[in-house]
Amino acid sequence: MHCYCKQMHDQYGEAGLKIIFADGEQYCKAWYYTWVQTRYISPSIGTWIALFNVILTLACTVLGSYRRDLSNTATFQAVTYAIFITQYINTALLVLLAQNSFLWSEETRAENSKSNVLVGVFDEFDSEWYLRIGSSIIFAQGAMIIFPHIFTILQSAHLCCLRCVDRRLSLSTKKTSKIIQAEYEDLYTGPEFILHVRYA
Repeated sequence: MHCYCKQMHDQYGEAGLKIIFADGEQYCKAWYYTWVQTRYISPSIGTWIALFNVILTLACTVLGSYRRDLSNTATFQAVTYAIFITQYINTALLVLLAQNSFLWSEETRAENSKSNVLVGVFDEFDSEWYLRIGSSIIFAQGAMIIFPHIFTILQSAHLCCLRCVDRRLSLSTKKTSKIIQAEYEDLYTGPEFILHVRYA
């Protein structure tokens, strides 16, 4: 079905999707919806979820640094829990609440009205749910493996450039233009490992 419908779509455009088969069904239209969903919509939703999780991580870290009533260990523990809970809500619960409707009737779900809050189109975890929602969640989890480390990679590249300038473009690590020991250590010991963010 994929090869035939894709050929019809490439050749005739939108008109190729309106082909009616012998049993009266428009299978190419259903194929096109599935193809667009898996190719564009699910990755884009997953990417936005992952980016928002990175923003939540930064917000929780910044807000946690303002807590002066707790020790460092208690602050890091609170920030870890806050990051975990906010990311879990953003990744799993909001998507389920927006798309699933376990308590509403079939007539209410069929209306698909914008005035009905928390009434999704799914009442069970079927193959269409996994195609539309499950694939977005999986893509978001895959993106979360990469996105949090982008800042670390950029920071490491920036630090490498600063060290190279300090050595005056030399490969020898013994050369330096730093006079004070503390400045030398700050440049060559590297950034602090943020353990609570990695645990979250």
